[in-house]
Amino acid sequence: MISLAVDFKMINRVLPVTFDDGLTLAVDFALDPATMEVCFGEIVPIDDLPAYTGTYNVDPKFTAQKLATNGKKMRDDVTVEAIEVQRVSNTSGGRTVYIGGLING
Repeated sequence: MISLAVDFKMINRVLPVTFDDGLTLAVDFALDPATMEVCFGEIVPIDDLPAYTGTYNVDPKFTAQKLATNGKKMRDDVTVEAIEVQRVSNTSGGRTVYIGGLING
């Protein structure tokens, strides 16, 4: 069973919301009789989704990358590491920025 607490800030009311069988929404309007229509569109139980088995830590590239996460159950966030950036003084008295690391040469 999944339980949610719905808080209506404007009228200071908390309604208990439950999904008793995983798909049926039940709302207890204990303070007043009320009607509420809810449409979730397509409900996909999380247990039916395949697990994402790819990497969760990504090294950046200068070309596009795509992780095949659509429709997958994720166990964690994906972390994309920062591209190395270095700033050095140059002979003109300014600063040179190297994106992707220093170039020796």
